[in-house]
Amino acid sequence: MGAKFSTGALKVSLKGGVERMKLRQNQLQNTIKKERKAISVLLEDGKDENARIKVESAINTENMSKAMEILSLQCELLTTRVNLINAEVKCPPDLVEVCATIVYASKRVPIDELTKIAEQFALKWGQEWAHAHLNNSMSLVSVKIIDLLSLSPPPIERVVQYLTDCAQAFGVEWNPEDSFQHEQGIGTVAPINVPEEKVELFENTEQKWAHTADIDKYIELDVPVHPGTVNIIVHEGKNLFAPTGEKRHLPYVKMSIQNESQPQKSVVDQEGGSNPNWRQQHFPFSIRAPGLKLLLEVFHKKSLSDELVGGAIINIDELITHTGVVWYEIYRSGGKIGAGSVALSTQYLPIAVDPSRGGKSLETIMKQNEIAESAFAAGQAAAQAQQQQQQQAAMNMGGMGGMGGMGGMGQPMGAPMGAMGGQMMGGPMMGGPMMGGPMMGGPMMGG
Repeated sequence: MGAKFSTGALKVSLKGGVERMKLRQNQLQNTIKKERKAISVLLEDGKDENARIKVESAINTENMSKAMEILSLQCELLTTRVNLINAEVKCPPDLVEVCATIVYASKRVPIDELTKIAEQFALKWGQEWAHAHLNNSMSLVSVKIIDLLSLSPPPIERVVQYLTDCAQAFGVEWNPEDSFQHEQGIGTVAPINVPEEKVELFENTEQKWAHTADIDKYIELDVPVHPGTVNIIVHEGKNLFAPTGEKRHLPYVKMSIQNESQPQKSVVDQEGGSNPNWRQQHFPFSIRAPGLKLLLEVFHKKSLSDELVGGAIINIDELITHTGVVWYEIYRSGGKIGAGSVALSTQYLPIAVDPSRGGKSLETIMKQNEIAESAFAAGQAAAQAQQQQQQQAAMNMGGMGGMGGMGGMGQPMGAPMGAMGGQMMGGPMMGGPMMGGPMMGGPMMGG
């Protein structure tokens, strides 16, 4: 006999969820107070870059606390409606948004009771109903909760305002526009002296994209990546290599910027096996110069020595140009054997530097980033249109044989139109080993 819906189990999970979320809220509020104090100390010491890293963490913590406050109230409401839920064949109309929101949050908020509540709803109204709300495919989830749990980076205005508020709250004199006029030292960033011809790339983006419509050309042109903070968010894994002789697969992620930072680790997923869910864990890194590489590794937790599942090397310059969640393949044996894939997304915050020392102001950086993003979007659209035209031409000729070469030699259908002649480093396509070199991770757009 399979599991059945239980009003008793639902009621216990609802009450337990309320208590656990209130306790967690108190912990988060204490964390927020400590983070705001730590941010003000960093600003006072002139370590503005470190402060920016902490700001995104603090904002995420505040958002999570606010989300739990809303979810607690919703659980309290459902506790009084358990009998109604049990009596109705379908979800009561006045509870649809509340129930859908809890299902949506069950995979995004680290409260076990929410998962149990979602499971009871699935037993009551069906797995299809629950799955639809888990992904919000019916658009019935609370917009406020979606916003609070969103992966989108906070607007730069909010980040700057948060820094300003922390400085004022603790009596620290700080101004975002002159924050890098102190001497260079730990926690500061030296200005990048950008050659004039590279600056012109921003000013002539339309002409640049008229000649090339793929992201790899964008990287080859070495468009400058400004110093700042990149927050890499790890979501989940898919079809990960399972170590032989192990009853359970206990994967975790480790990341580092090569030669630039200490490795950071995720928690171990105890239940997902070869398809783990790391629940959007954040890995903030300081970016000091263009051309850096991210070392992404997945390990299997063991009692004595952890076992490497697979890994990839990803260009940071390429990583931050993507929006949304992107899947990256990982490899074993020096890049020769596939070991599954990992879903990542990023939040990139460039920092303001002192124009008098060769750097760029915050306003200039924001304007240039906006131009570059618009150019990239235009380039993608042009590539798609060109690809569709070539596909149509091939179909009109009645031959399918010529379609294999579209999008560059060795590229799959649907990849951006690239330069002929092989795989391209870090392009938005399934990446393989590069010319016998190390593991090169290329994203698979759309997963």
